[in-house]
Amino acid sequence: MNALILVAFVPVFFSHVPTREAGLTTDQERSFSIDYNNNQFLKDGMPYRYIAGAIHYFRVPEVHWYDRLKKIRAAGLNAIQTYVPWNLHEPFPGKFYFSDMANLTRFLLLAKKVKLSVILRPGPFICAEWENGGLPWWLLKEPDIRLRTSDPKFMWRVQLWYAELMPKIIPLLYRNGGPIIMVQVENEYGSYKECDQTYTASLASLFRAHLGPDVTLFTTDGHSLKMVKCGSIPGVYPTVDFGPMNFQSVREAFAVQRYFAPKGPLVNSEFYPGWFDEWGRNHSVTLIKPVLETMEYMWVLNASFTIYVFHGGSNFGFMNGISSLPVTTSYDYDAPLSEAGDITSKYLAIRTQIERLTGIPNLYPLPPANVKIAYGKYILKISGLKDLAYVMVDGQLQGALMDTKKQELSMNVQLSDNSTLQILVENLGRQNFGYIDKKGILGNVTLSGTVLTNWVHYRISIEALFNTAYSYIPATGRKGFSSTLFTPTIYNADFLLGNSIEDTFFYPKGWGKGQLYLNGYNVGRYWPKLGPQLTLYVPKNMLKQGNNRAIVLEYENPGQCVDQYETVCAVEFIDFPLLSKSVLSNKQMERRLEKRKHSPGQSDKKKRKVITLDVAVPAGG
Repeated sequence: MNALILVAFVPVFFSHVPTREAGLTTDQERSFSIDYNNNQFLKDGMPYRYIAGAIHYFRVPEVHWYDRLKKIRAAGLNAIQTYVPWNLHEPFPGKFYFSDMANLTRFLLLAKKVKLSVILRPGPFICAEWENGGLPWWLLKEPDIRLRTSDPKFMWRVQLWYAELMPKIIPLLYRNGGPIIMVQVENEYGSYKECDQTYTASLASLFRAHLGPDVTLFTTDGHSLKMVKCGSIPGVYPTVDFGPMNFQSVREAFAVQRYFAPKGPLVNSEFYPGWFDEWGRNHSVTLIKPVLETMEYMWVLNASFTIYVFHGGSNFGFMNGISSLPVTTSYDYDAPLSEAGDITSKYLAIRTQIERLTGIPNLYPLPPANVKIAYGKYILKISGLKDLAYVMVDGQLQGALMDTKKQELSMNVQLSDNSTLQILVENLGRQNFGYIDKKGILGNVTLSGTVLTNWVHYRISIEALFNTAYSYIPATGRKGFSSTLFTPTIYNADFLLGNSIEDTFFYPKGWGKGQLYLNGYNVGRYWPKLGPQLTLYVPKNMLKQGNNRAIVLEYENPGQCVDQYETVCAVEFIDFPLLSKSVLSNKQMERRLEKRKHSPGQSDKKKRKVITLDVAVPAGG
């Protein structure tokens, strides 16, 4: 029976090489490798350790990349880690997207600009609490495809994807003058049921064929023998991941890595300072004391580690994944930098700890706090479309059914002769880890024991729907709405903003569950009654000077828009986030707002800006 062996370690100092990092070396001198004899990394021939911070460019608006990277550097970190989500860059087969928030090259060059090395994790699977774990939805159209295996149908698509991606990575490798020092193969594959090591070995060969034989490849798995055994690949350096725990547990976790890598540096590729939120559960909070203690334990053992995540950002649009429950739009993660990029007490504590552990004075000043604006309320009007529903009979909403992992779900409906049954299926996000997660109605629909057939399926184009909806707005608005209004319904308004454009937060008071769109951007899902996320972070790049358009696709509860005057049918933007530890009522939310007004924080020192506008209706309806 194999046994774990706990070993002693020789200190290696935190590496800062200012002259080289300032670009004073030639490309011929640039190298990054593993010194197995001395259990360390070598950067340009010198011992090197990293304390990295995970940040996902695809969760942060491009306009804020530089700000977030500077704050990571100012915290004392010397590297970042990021995933590459395949489904973002190839939303449809053969249609590649590398601009705006998907401009990977620009993001990595900005990291180099602020002197941060890069640890790249290009999948193809990434997990990351991201839609389908980063795998494109259209892979599931292939009958009987086996994802994350050596299935030729899957590997063919992977090869095509990497033929597009890898040429963008090559010039950014450290040896070529770029910031990338390490590249991960797959992601926590030891947790996947298939354990197809032909697949992982083929991936590693594919990486080396594209990136060269000297690139430093690694794997990441949970700290168990079973996981690392399945996830490790011959010739690829294995690492582990774990969160805060006591010193003995840290030693045991690294002993698992040492079992598969008898020599080489110790690495925790995901050290968790917080955790993600799921709809319907309490907001995750991690105490700072065990985080700081575990950082010290890892440092004493001469490990390099990545704080996952240092800045979380947002799951904009429909890109959240599902763990046991759907992940919230906010990916705040209780991280050192908040969802909106604000410096937290956890950030300051980690910054101090890094300076103490490394013994290197932090010469990077703290960037100023980000400005937020409370833009106030904007009046909305009904667009006139009433034909979207969860379960609807002849246009009448009957109710909704939600997946509870049961084999069958049922509800009572009111029918008459020649009734039309309509079912709208909303995708709450695909599994970011585990099995194939197809969406839609995957079995039969049965009415009183009779299987219903001859369904007509419609693909709903959100853009076309909104354009049509806006054309139906009457030229003169009504002062109230009838109680016969049904949901789902689309509401929209045009509103004007002045010269001050900053980040803000959508406060969904009175709304039930739905999606917010601003100026063509899919901001994300709100669901305040379920929680824990209450507000939606709106980065400033989604707003503009002059005319702006807000669209709300509300599924469940038009709230104050029914049988009320239009002055209460509104969206509101405030200048701070609300993440509850439990579900709050509207009254509780109001009390929290009032308390905030009387106890302003750093983002409230300016005068609050509250504006109420009429709806701008195009001439002619």
